Amino acid sequence: MASPPADSCGNAGAAAPVATNRSSLQPPSGPDALPSGRVCAMKNGEEPVAVRDLLDGRPLVLNFWASWCGPCVQELPALQRFHSDHGDRYRVVGVATQDALASARRFANEAGVTYDLHADPRGDYFAEAGGWGWPTTLFVAADGTVRYHHSGPLDNDDLDRLVSEHLENDRQNPD
Repeated sequence: MASPPADSCGNAGAAAPVATNRSSLQPPSGPDALPSGRVCAMKNGEEPVAVRDLLDGRPLVLNFWASWCGPCVQELPALQRFHSDHGDRYRVVGVATQDALASARRFANEAGVTYDLHADPRGDYFAEAGGWGWPTTLFVAADGTVRYHHSGPLDNDDLDRLVSEHLENDRQNPD
């Protein structure tokens, strides 16, 4: 008897991923619902986690990155600073995409990342979310509506400006 296929987290017995359409080279535009796919929890034995379960009442900054991506490495301090300064009002989640789990973990540990990290080893969720280059960051309202899709690195000013423009009115605990 053949073994059941592994899921994208490497766990045996899970269903095979759904094929995605990557024919478009343009990022999605306009508000849209956060796709309902899964990523792998890096701190919890690589168990699959539904991305919509990452919504906790706070707006979400969802960043797709890879340890081999130079621009991702450049923007990581801005994401960590934003999480340190505003993690009580906005949730920051990093998703290591098409990256070896050991490399992603080692890189994140060495860089001192303290926000939640997940993995998308085959890039299935990245494709479902309309990713087309690294890094990609989704700015998601607390209700799961993707307010803005950004491809390319962000610095401190970019991150603050984009959160203010797209998520400021969605904060759970306004000042």
